[in-house]
Amino acid sequence: MDPPKRTIKGAGQGGHNDIRHQNTLSDLFSPEKGPVFMVPPGTADAPLTVMQSLPLSGVLIVFSPQELAAMVVRKAVKMAREAMKIPILGVVENMSYLSLPETGKRIELFGKSKSEEMAGAAEAPLLAQIPIDPELARLCDEGDIERYDSEVLRGFADALSQAVAVKAR
Repeated sequence: MDPPKRTIKGAGQGGHNDIRHQNTLSDLFSPEKGPVFMVPPGTADAPLTVMQSLPLSGVLIVFSPQELAAMVVRKAVKMAREAMKIPILGVVENMSYLSLPETGKRIELFGKSKSEEMAGAAEAPLLAQIPIDPELARLCDEGDIERYDSEVLRGFADALSQAVAVKAR
């Protein structure tokens, strides 16, 4: 029998209460289980509560290239590194570009990449620039996201594994 999925969700106003008051929080977290917590970027209640409530060994910064998003994520980076003393394992730029199938040309739909700038601000490696991929959207819509495979995804998985291994030393 597969173990139950372990997630904590908390988004929007009051979402931090879902996190803080989770009765099974200690059951959800252990180094062996290695849960992943996805919280909205920034310094609001949800990310702050997760960082204060759980013994995190590191965070992964995921952002999109819009200036407003980058500004919010810079604040989260500062909170994690300076205020909470939580190491940043790496950064990922999501929706970084769209690659045209006919030509392979990259179009930066949400503006110029901020991946190098964010990696520098986080003092962490750039693990991936994830493109917008219509195939991923299709598989999500069909409920088959597990079938998604791409060179970028495999490269990200390898880079993340290396970053976690370095942190473990």
